[in-house]
Amino acid sequence: MDLDTELGLVKHNVTFFLLAVPQYTLVGIDARDKRYCQAVKSLEFDRQLCPYNLSQYGDWKHLSNYITKSIVEWIEPIGGEITVAWESGIMSKFSTSVDNSQSRRCYHTSIAHVIKQKGIHGQELTSLNIDKTQLLENVHLGELQIAFIAFLVYGQSHEGFLQWKALVNLLFACTEAPFRTRSQLFTKFIKVIYYQLKFGLEKDHTDTSGAATGVSSLLDDSRLSV
Repeated sequence: MDLDTELGLVKHNVTFFLLAVPQYTLVGIDARDKRYCQAVKSLEFDRQLCPYNLSQYGDWKHLSNYITKSIVEWIEPIGGEITVAWESGIMSKFSTSVDNSQSRRCYHTSIAHVIKQKGIHGQELTSLNIDKTQLLENVHLGELQIAFIAFLVYGQSHEGFLQWKALVNLLFACTEAPFRTRSQLFTKFIKVIYYQLKFGLEKDHTDTSGAATGVSSLLDDSRLSV
């Protein structure tokens, strides 16, 4: 196949159907396009890239340092898009498909506000609800950061904000874990919540281009008291 024919197929997104080929066979197509190589070397493709806001790189590192690929895959909705359009209450205005909206929502960790267990005495049950250390087994700081970013940074998910508050309330409702069983977790948590509040309570913010947004504060008393 000559070079011009190969380039024409690439430009028109041609699909190749290979029949009677053994499974897992590796197929490579070498277009030998000198113009493409030259464009890469001369940084011509960089002209189409959006400039990265280096002024907020430090903030982003502190807001996402515990987010891993596995945590994202565990929490993200089907399709990978986090949007308020699929959340309950709003989705019902546009569609009656409850199952579809449920499948597009994030798979956040379920957090019990009140612990209820059969077969234990009232005093022990009261103690479990006062100190919620036992509920920390499935708590990940990466989820706390994802929930914060989903709402307070990009403003896409009100459920993310509610999950962030639930996780913060849970961590602050533990008395044994910070000093005995999970001290390392709480040392990291203090740093995470510090940078989140620092970012959320800043009076001025900039968008990805570096321009001021004019927003006085991402966090305020009305949101924190909900």
